[in-house]
Amino acid sequence: MPVLDTSKLTTEAEYQRAFTILGFMAHAFVWGRNGAVSEPASEFLPASISIPWVTVADYLQLNPVICCAAVCNWNWQILDEDAEDLMNIDNLGTIHTFSGSMDESWFYLITTAIEAKGARGLNAILSAISGVENNNTELVTHALNEIARSLNEANHILERMYERCDPYVFYWKIR
Repeated sequence: MPVLDTSKLTTEAEYQRAFTILGFMAHAFVWGRNGAVSEPASEFLPASISIPWVTVADYLQLNPVICCAAVCNWNWQILDEDAEDLMNIDNLGTIHTFSGSMDESWFYLITTAIEAKGARGLNAILSAISGVENNNTELVTHALNEIARSLNEANHILERMYERCDPYVFYWKIR
């Protein structure tokens, strides 16, 4: 396979997508054993994958290894654009998985949904800081309540992990 050309990538989103795809390709090459558990992991990565992956990783200032950003943050899609809550976990789907299993997909989506819902809490932290700096008790109180709501929502989403991600499957078949 020829070395993939990255010169046509122009946007941050294109680099992120390339990083995700190349990461899946690289890890599939290294760990893919065609079902033979006795077959060892590959100790090398062909230039056709490694050179573009390192190029893209350098641009994004990341190490060329699968990371949360690649499998969660840049690897989801909205299923129903008309949904009331676009970022509800039941309205999200993964684009790529290694196994094609719901267990793997759900594991990634839980993380994605927590981060999406948690953004409100991060904004509230900034509001709380502003309220403290300006001696605005009402703003601080409102911000702390928003932080608490955000954390409760994140915990609720995390509690849903076992709905579609069996720990045995994830630990022994995917990880």
